[in-house]
Amino acid sequence: MVTGQVFLRTRIGEVRYGAGSEVALNPVTSYSTFWYENSYLVNRALSPADPRLPKYIITTQADGSGNFRFENVPAGAYYLTSQVVWEIPGPYVSSQQGGVISTRIEVPEGGEVRQMLTR
Repeated sequence: MVTGQVFLRTRIGEVRYGAGSEVALNPVTSYSTFWYENSYLVNRALSPADPRLPKYIITTQADGSGNFRFENVPAGAYYLTSQVVWEIPGPYVSSQQGGVISTRIEVPEGGEVRQMLTR
């Protein structure tokens, strides 16, 4: 089982939860590691993912407080990923803040992982 909470802090320290955000478990492979190291860590644009990828990703939806839960997760290494975004009103146009959050986790055989997904 994998449980946790997804959230970010604003520049002034307010907490913004990933209320209703999709949370994904993507098995660690050479392809997902390439995404993590290039797209997530250094924000490099990548070509679209292989269309077969979604069948390997496990997803759930965070509740109103950003809490999430995956049951019956096979043992192994995963990238746990979600997104928290919010609008900041401006005098002429609103701007979006926040973004994607991801971390690598290890799920032990028959074990449980509790992970706060933030940066």
